[in-house]
Amino acid sequence: SREALRTAGAGRMSAKLAEAFEAFAGGAGMDGSAFARCVRDAGLLKGGLKAEEADLVFVTCRPRGARKIDMAHFRRALALVAAKKGV
Repeated sequence: SREALRTAGAGRMSAKLAEAFEAFAGGAGMDGSAFARCVRDAGLLKGGLKAEEADLVFVTCRPRGARKIDMAHFRRALALVAAKKGV
């Protein structure tokens, strides 16, 4: 069914996001420089998004007082990057 295919696709996407998070975070959380490197290496700085905007997204998504973001905050940050890019 379509729903089963969509769920399977979402599961693969979640696994890929988790892989990317682990690769760039190198541990329990991702700091700002790792997020910036992830965004840059993914080619997301092309087409209008500036590095400063990516930094601002990280700061916006980071819990108050924390230096790092977890997977849930990473997903939120990527959603904000997509919104800024109009994707």
